Amino acid sequence: MASQEQGDTELERSIGWKGVTASAIGLVVASTTFAGNFNGFGAAGPGYFLALLIGFTVNVLVMFAYFELATMFPKAGQIFEFTKRSFTNKRTAIVLGVGTALAYWIALAFATSGEFIAGASAMVQSTGFGSVLLWILIINLIAIGLNLAGLRLAVAVEIILVIIMVGVRVLLGIGALAGLSQAGPPDLSLYTTNFAPGGFSAIASVTALAVFSFVGLEFSTPLVEEIVEPGKNLPKGGVIGVIAVLFMTVVMGFGIMAVLSPLNQPQIYTGNAPQIKIAGILFGTSGEIVVGIASFAATLGTVIVLYAAIPRIIYAMAREDLLPSFLAKVHPRSKAPWAAIIVTAILFNIPRLFSGNVVTLVNASVAVWLLAYLWVFALAIKLRYTHPELNRPFSMNIGVYIIGIGLILLVLWQAYKGSYQLIVIGLLLFALSILFSVIWTSFMEETDLNTIETLTDARVSPSTTNQDHPED
Repeated sequence: MASQEQGDTELERSIGWKGVTASAIGLVVASTTFAGNFNGFGAAGPGYFLALLIGFTVNVLVMFAYFELATMFPKAGQIFEFTKRSFTNKRTAIVLGVGTALAYWIALAFATSGEFIAGASAMVQSTGFGSVLLWILIINLIAIGLNLAGLRLAVAVEIILVIIMVGVRVLLGIGALAGLSQAGPPDLSLYTTNFAPGGFSAIASVTALAVFSFVGLEFSTPLVEEIVEPGKNLPKGGVIGVIAVLFMTVVMGFGIMAVLSPLNQPQIYTGNAPQIKIAGILFGTSGEIVVGIASFAATLGTVIVLYAAIPRIIYAMAREDLLPSFLAKVHPRSKAPWAAIIVTAILFNIPRLFSGNVVTLVNASVAVWLLAYLWVFALAIKLRYTHPELNRPFSMNIGVYIIGIGLILLVLWQAYKGSYQLIVIGLLLFALSILFSVIWTSFMEETDLNTIETLTDARVSPSTTNQDHPED
């Protein structure tokens, strides 16, 4: 185990289902999903709702698999912990665990860079103040500062941001549908005469964007060591979160397309921050400012959750000496894994230096995410057959996970036609990460590896009922 004193490497159990819900919505309801959804509506018209249904289903099934594994093995490492606990050979378990977690970490850097660009672009367009770089710096400083201050404060701020960003998106759709915008009364003929103008191919082409609209529901699982009764609060918070996201997206899209048909004005639905243009057309300058604030809240909320969840995966590996031990440092007062937070923030800002296109960054990250989701489904199914005796505080029928695998393969096949190289790049990322893991762990003595818990050492990890500092 890592050499720090126990008090320097322990997290604190302090949040309940409200925190899980806020984490799920806060990560999913991002400026990239704001922009991505409008790009999807512009390309496929109302047919994008079908793509959203596919994305919703995929991510709900993925969320269930993550929750099953997280409550079986309630440790902060998430995909690292799941993988490590699914194999009995220690070296295999550790190599695969570290490799998949590193690939997952790097993939998130692409999505987060896209989020920085989308949120900062929205602020520049809506306020006319500053530059994209300045707003990215502001977002980073606030998100890092809140997470360093402790998870309870970060979650409290996240709940406020969730209310703002969900409220504004729903009101946009309702205001347009009620005829309160400058664009005039709604015309619902689009939904009855030209629901899918581009046909199935147009819907398939934006399925990756639709999947991305719900990606991140599983990001509450790295917080499992800090969630009170995770077997109950993870599923409850996650289900409430995903239903809220679906409702918000459908209401917003239905109302806005009824007054601004993407068939007549497809150009306003494209770009890194189309929500600002659309808000300006509908509600003038005040609309631009309000939606700009909501976009800022969305980006800040997303980055707060990312800087809360992902560093805890890195922290968990470092705690077991599988990454440099300083990454396991926890602040003695706030209990925040401060070193992992700072290193993650640096990594997540690198891809934006090479690409400024939000949709490109999103599609690249989704390809890797889908591959990671296939892996998690496979782990959940494997453990049902190899270790049915394990305690499962939350579980679903195995057929649910098989359906999830089929849907992901369908999305990879249809959504990436013409760009299968992104899938190849994703596979290479996993391969290189595992190769790095092989090399890194080769320097470890067998005695060091033997101190790391795998499935051989801990068959059952019961859901804790620690009630210290409950949120609810």
